[in-house]
Amino acid sequence: MVQKLLAATAWVSIAVLAYATLTHVEFAYSTYYRLSPFLMRPDMRGYAHFEHVVAFAVFGAIFASAYRRFSETPCGEHELVQSGHYHQSERSPPSRTELGQQFLSDDLS
Repeated sequence: MVQKLLAATAWVSIAVLAYATLTHVEFAYSTYYRLSPFLMRPDMRGYAHFEHVVAFAVFGAIFASAYRRFSETPCGEHELVQSGHYHQSERSPPSRTELGQQFLSDDLS
């Protein structure tokens, strides 16, 4: 139930973000004039950057909490293991660190 509520909140946040982005400039100015006394009256450019950072951080946090089951392992390995297309015994290609260590050990010997 909570997961469905978070997912609905995440998608509603897209609508709110799209409305705030695509609406007329008066919406941004009205929020600026309401919040500027609490934020020690920053200039409009600084406020706009601050507003974007906060909006997208909240947006990302809501989506990350709503769909966290998709980010358990990198590159979707979790789903591949469950579907049987990927076996734990199969080794992934070596990382840059492993290649660098192998190069240095071969070069020094």
